[in-house]
Amino acid sequence: MSPAVEFLTMDKRILLLRELSQREHAQLSPHPNLESSYGYWYPEAQAILETRPGEEVEHLDYLAGLGYLSRHFFDKIHLCPFCSHFALNFREVCPQCTSSHIEMVEMLHHFRCGYVAPEVEFRDGIRYTCPKCKHTLRHIGVDYEQPSTNYLCAACQHIFSEPVVSCFSLTCGQTFAVEKAIVRVLYTYRLTTQGVLAARRGVLEEAGMAGIFIDPTFGTYTFRFFEEQLAQEIRRARRYDHPLSLMITSPDHLEDYEAAFGKEAAASMVKAITLLIKESLRNSDIPALYGDRGLIILLSDTPLAGAYSAADRIRQQVLALNTREPKITLSVGLSSLTDGVESPQQLIDLAHQRLQEARQAGGDCVRPQP
Repeated sequence: MSPAVEFLTMDKRILLLRELSQREHAQLSPHPNLESSYGYWYPEAQAILETRPGEEVEHLDYLAGLGYLSRHFFDKIHLCPFCSHFALNFREVCPQCTSSHIEMVEMLHHFRCGYVAPEVEFRDGIRYTCPKCKHTLRHIGVDYEQPSTNYLCAACQHIFSEPVVSCFSLTCGQTFAVEKAIVRVLYTYRLTTQGVLAARRGVLEEAGMAGIFIDPTFGTYTFRFFEEQLAQEIRRARRYDHPLSLMITSPDHLEDYEAAFGKEAAASMVKAITLLIKESLRNSDIPALYGDRGLIILLSDTPLAGAYSAADRIRQQVLALNTREPKITLSVGLSSLTDGVESPQQLIDLAHQRLQEARQAGGDCVRPQP
């Protein structure tokens, strides 16, 4: 870890993760900035981390290395190998003298004597005359041809077919071959489940520690972590008089689907449903595995009516997910602090009871209805 990263206070990185966790789209994208040595910066991250434009990239890569951010390709940039700056002039130069004073010229080939030279050397008033054998060229395809377009260096008169591309740094003044340039990949950074966890706990830990709180199969939180967060969120909701709801989901007709298509297909469908539900949630929601196939989801700052809207939207998405019979549908049970519960376990038990009511009603529904 570089000194710049080492001396950055941990609180600023936590603040950045928390800021991302509160957004609907938890990602950071690069924007052009001529003050940055990369030519790009991440203004939201730079404002929180308080770095010079462009230096926040190193800290974002550090967080990505710990698993708190994921990286997604955005673009490639070329930097000077001497000063690491993006301000480069890519020049086509003569391969013999490296002058950039070159121009494209049409070539002529005289069939009679085989002489090949730039078209300008054959000009003789309004006609062409071969400068080697002095014969007049009258008919293209009979006396001569135009085989190609080449380059002529005005500095050394060298004729060549392809120029060499070189780089000139506008910052330090060094000239170098283009293959010597530093190629840097720019990324869009997105908050991961581990990043949300770190934001909630207020602690940056090595990536391996996340396994204590993250289920490796589906990337959801473990039930142990869920119980801790539920107790904390209930205390917070009561202290500030905020709403809080709980959602428990369970797929319907899974046994029939497994009998028709096999265990592997059923397991794949359960995973697809779990991922669909995760993607439908807010960053502030906390999903955890419930039983062997369901999810339990903590919806902070959400009244029962809002929880019903979210649950019914997810139910419809699951219904549209599979098209072959027998279809797997979704049953959902909800509970809320407004139901008069006293403890986290009572909130869970009430949501579970309503989940059973939904399943007994034939599935593919949410209970209680508004």
